[in-house]
Amino acid sequence: ADGGQPTGGQAYGSATGEVLFGGSGAGGSAGDAGALAGGIAIAGLRINGEVDAVFDIKGLPVGIEIKSIQGSLAESAIIGTIGMRARGLKGEPKPEHVIQTAIYAWHLREQIPRFKILYIMRDKCFREEFELVVKQDSEERKIIYIDGRRWEYFTLDDVFDRYKKLAFHINSGITPDRDFT
Repeated sequence: ADGGQPTGGQAYGSATGEVLFGGSGAGGSAGDAGALAGGIAIAGLRINGEVDAVFDIKGLPVGIEIKSIQGSLAESAIIGTIGMRARGLKGEPKPEHVIQTAIYAWHLREQIPRFKILYIMRDKCFREEFELVVKQDSEERKIIYIDGRRWEYFTLDDVFDRYKKLAFHINSGITPDRDFT
């Protein structure tokens, strides 16, 4: 954490931060700098999205994806169980939120070098954050890192390959095989 909780007029994580952009989910407009102008084209599919907010934290722009959660299952999986929190540990972000944020992080890497996924529990007001970075390895695979650790479930290339497969099936009208049995 960069220290500090969001408070009136202050950027998340910074006592002296400046809000650089707030997406429509955070009170801004779709035309602001955080929008993926015109979308991202992957295998002929256009992916549209908008970063929830971009804050200046310690002199660098940081993209923030804000997610609200509730319930004991979300608390233990994302925020962490009471025992985990007592040991300074936390859960992990939802894979679909990692996918969304990783796409933004990769395509906006020149303008916004850091991204965070911020979870806020609606029912208990607990919060947790995860820093997300996408880096290319020596084989040019786009590897996702959460809080400095490699995300083991999939790479961003896996996500793009899945989109390409989906595009093929949409464009050809061929029903894909089941993912599961």
